[in-house]
Amino acid sequence: MRPASVERMQGATLQTTGRELEPGQKKVLCNRSSAFRPVLSRLAQRRRSQSQSRRRLSRRSWSPIPRCAHPQDVGQRNFGPKMCSVCNFIFHAGAKGDDAVHKIHHDVYAKGVRFRKFAPDEVAEKVGPHAILKYPLQGRHNAQITETLRIVDEALGSPPHVDPARDGKIFIYVQDGRAVACAVAEAIERAYPVIPQADGHGQSTLYDSDRPVRATCGISRMWVHPAHRRAGHCTRLLTCVRRNFLFGRELALAELAFSQPTRDGHALARKFSGTDRFLVYR
Repeated sequence: MRPASVERMQGATLQTTGRELEPGQKKVLCNRSSAFRPVLSRLAQRRRSQSQSRRRLSRRSWSPIPRCAHPQDVGQRNFGPKMCSVCNFIFHAGAKGDDAVHKIHHDVYAKGVRFRKFAPDEVAEKVGPHAILKYPLQGRHNAQITETLRIVDEALGSPPHVDPARDGKIFIYVQDGRAVACAVAEAIERAYPVIPQADGHGQSTLYDSDRPVRATCGISRMWVHPAHRRAGHCTRLLTCVRRNFLFGRELALAELAFSQPTRDGHALARKFSGTDRFLVYR
């Protein structure tokens, strides 16, 4: 006799549960190929999609290896490292990477750092369609402020401001979405009057260190973009510093001091203070 569990009939399988069938119960025939066909079709479709995705990735990642990975001197005029006369950036003309980096660097030095968006509470004063922004000197700054301070330090030849003991504020003049002027003011307690003794360059480099006077605000950095000079931006920034350095009180001219002024800075301090004995601090 044939087994009770499985009965084969012309390519079909008879499935039983191992117990006798009750009267009136029919035997169920199940075709193996029809039962496993959905599973096999799904597996085949999955393998087909995986192979197609591998082909696409291999096509994208493959690139021909150039015969020459470095620029070659074949008599071209612009070959070798060059320095831009505007931004002093050294790059290789013709190299795509160097050209892209030089374009970004040149745009910042030629037009100023971009200040497209700023919060209303950051505006210290409005100068027509332009604005003077105010930020705290201590703490973390965004990329725009950090880049502006870096350009100011490079232009003035000054080290980065890293004195955590002095509190202060940063004032940035934004015109047409660009930072064109910057002033860094810090809190001080004393300053020294300049001795009006002119040297060969028409500026005084001596100050009376034996007679300190009380001062409140010291101008650590003062910078204007070369394309926007002689437009009164320094005077506007210093006036804004006097009005907004302390809350609720405007500083007097005698409370303002300058740090190591250059030739142009000496002329600005003398003009803004209205005296040859303006204050300096260290």
